[in-house]
Order: sequence, then structure tokens, then C-alpha cells
Amino acid sequence: RRSSAVAAMAQAGGGVGAVAAAGGGAVPERPFQGHAWTALGRCASGHGGRAGGVLEGWSLFGGPFQVGEVVALEQKSNLRHCHAEVVGDILGTDAGPHAGAQAVRVISGACGATAGGGNGGASGDGGESRAAAAGLLHKDPRKMARVLPAVPPRVLIMADTTTYRRMAKTQVGKQDAVLEIGSAFGECTRVLSCHAAAVVGVDVSQELVEESRRRNAQLRFEWLDCFEEPDRLASLWAELCRLGALKIFVDVGGDRAAPDVCQVLAALGCTASAAPTTSQPQLIVVKSRELARFAEDVACSELGEIQDVASWWAAAAAPPPPRSVKQEKRKYSRARKAYWADQPDDGGAYAAAHAAREAQWTAAKAKVNQLRLRKKETARKELLLAWRRACPSSAIIAARCRSAPPGGAAATAAAAADGGEPDDDDGARQKDGVCCPAGGPRVLLRHWLERLSGSVAAEGRMGS
Repeated sequence: RRSSAVAAMAQAGGGVGAVAAAGGGAVPERPFQGHAWTALGRCASGHGGRAGGVLEGWSLFGGPFQVGEVVALEQKSNLRHCHAEVVGDILGTDAGPHAGAQAVRVISGACGATAGGGNGGASGDGGESRAAAAGLLHKDPRKMARVLPAVPPRVLIMADTTTYRRMAKTQVGKQDAVLEIGSAFGECTRVLSCHAAAVVGVDVSQELVEESRRRNAQLRFEWLDCFEEPDRLASLWAELCRLGALKIFVDVGGDRAAPDVCQVLAALGCTASAAPTTSQPQLIVVKSRELARFAEDVACSELGEIQDVASWWAAAAAPPPPRSVKQEKRKYSRARKAYWADQPDDGGAYAAAHAAREAQWTAAKAKVNQLRLRKKETARKELLLAWRRACPSSAIIAARCRSAPPGGAAATAAAAADGGEPDDDDGARQKDGVCCPAGGPRVLLRHWLERLSGSVAAEGRMGS
């Protein structure tokens, strides 16, 4: 679906359909060039999570927090939302029960029941209750997560589902609209719906979309192929931008090959290039083990920002070498076996289909063998005819050789007239005292080919 014209299509606003229509193995142009590409696996550790422990790659979201920053408060559930603004510094030991805590004020949504609880040195006295009612809380900064600002916009790359769900819980607010690419069964879509103003999950599999709708009837799922339906994707993009600040979550399979994930990102970039400047996504979260692996050896800042994004993209998006025919056959064979293995008991339908396929292969092989034999016989006849046309007397000599007794004068004369000696190995073979008819023509053919091998004209007459 890709070709060297992908970059020109993106600049011309050709949309995802133009990218999908292009075939081949060219590296697509890097999308979202105004975004900061960040590999969370290259970030330093930081405090966060439900217990406030050390999390790998969390320094971008952990403390210390400055006054005025927006943070997500830990609610001990992925489905409970609470964003707040930091309004004070960390309190010292003279602050009594609030020692080590930091004052925040709820700014979006309603905090859960545990928001005003005892975490971070908060007590259950009347003063804390009144502060919670007024939206002012004292929370342990180790249990808060920084909500990334809109500037600069970022592309976050991670390798595991836990971090991906943590992004859905902390980085989405009630002013955001989310498009999830690869919603699968809708588990992460359900988490996003508890934090965002609007969320739409799309998937290329009709079965997964129907199952997601059955499990989460209150949520919206769309059966959509980003490559084949660019108009629908652009329409959905514009609709979500009208409902809030657009954020995109991409999970097309954690173990999917890096070039495939890059093609999806390039398709989204084509849609973004055709959209107005105000409709650009503020945050793109990508779960891909292979993309994260490509970022392991590149130069990154302390916050995980990839320094040479162009080189990294060229290496990650480069298509793999083409498979051989044998590899393709094995691939499709494994796919067929996996498909039938997932089917319920079908009363022997798979065995019948397999037997029918084997019968087809057997018939095809027999037909091929017949064609090969026929072609071989035709070639032999054509060679004999060419030999006889090259030397008309050879037919007479061959007839004499076939009719002469073994070791007779006719065979010797024929060989002498042919310029050669009688052949004991491939000549007229003995069988019950009679010269084998198949031996004479082969010997004469070999002698004549040797005599004519040095003549260009003769080679032209002999042909193949």
C-alpha cells in the first residue's frame, strides 16, 4: 500500500486514502513533525502510582510540582477521575498532620470518595472535611502525576499495557476528546470514557467492534479502516475536535512490527495535515514494543525526548525485506491452522475441507507431471527432427544400425562414415542377439552433435 509518493501525497493533503492506494516499500514521511517524540523507556524513574512507589520511566510525570501545574490525583481506580491545580509548596514538619503534603485545588470533575482521605498526611478532622468541600486538598506528591501541558505537543511511546492504561487515567481530562485507534474489546475505551468529555474507539475488525458494543453498550465504537476510509476518519476527527482538545491513543497490537505501526501513524499524519491548525492533536499515546525497542539505542534527553527523530523514524519505518514464496506459504498455512483452531466443533468440517484440499493438490501434481512428460517427449521429437534435417543421410544410417546384427559390417561402416568409432557403451545394445533399436539413434545423434559443435551455422540449425 505504500510507495515513494507518500510524502508528496501527505504534503498535497491527499489524505489516508492516497497513502493506502500507494503500494511498495518506501519509508513514509514522518508525521507530526511539530511534536516532541518521547520514549518513556528512556526516561528516569519517578514516584507515582497507587502506593507512591518508584516507577520506571516516570520522571516526566513525577514531582517536584510547581505552583500552577495541573496534576492527576491518585484515586485507587482507573475509572475514577480527579484533576487538580497545585496551589502551594510542600509543607514542612511544622504543618502537623499535613507535613510532607502539597495543597491542590480540584479543577475538573468531581473527586472520588477517596480523594479527601488520609493519603499524604490528611486527617479526617472537621478542617480537612471543610477544605475538601471547598475543593482544597492536601495530597502526598508521590501519589500525583503531572498532566502534560498542551505546549509542546507530544508523541509518547511505551511498550507495556500498564503504562498505556496509566496514561489513559492521568493524561485525559474533562476538556479532552479522545480517538482510540485499535480499541479491540473496549477495555481501555472504558477507562478513557471515565475521564474524557468524549471518546470514540475504532477498530478494523468487525467482530471486535460488535463484541465491544455488546460489552459496553453506553460507549461508541466504529468499524473503520484508517487506510481504506480516509473520509470517515477525517469526519470523525473533525467531530471530536468540536467536542474538545483532541488526544489520540494508538494500540494496534503491542507486538506488531514497527513498520506497520509507523504506517498507521503516517496515515493519521495525513489526516492531520489536511485538518486546520486548531485541530491538531495535543497528545498521541502509542503502545508498541517494537517502536520502544528501536528507541533503546538512540540519543535521548533526560526526559526521554528523542534527539534525532528523523534517523530513528527512518530505521523504525523501513520495511522488512520481502519474504520468499516458501515463507509466504508457511505464513498462510499457519494462519489457516490458527483460524480453524479457534473455530468451535464443526462436526468434521475442517477435516473434510482439509481432505478436499489435499485431493486438489494431488490432482494438480498429477496434471503437472503429465505436462512435464509431454513437454519432454515433444522436445525429444523436435531434437530428432532437427538432427535429421541437418543431415538427411543420418536417417538411412540409423535405419541400417537398427536392422543390422550386433557387430555387423553395416554398424561398422555407419560409424566409419560418421567419422567415429563403434561405441560399446551407448551404441546398439545387445538383447537376445538383436541390436536394441534405441541404441543406434542415440549414438549417431551424439556423433553428429560432436562433429557439428564447431560450426556456427550448424549450431544455428540445431537450435535448442
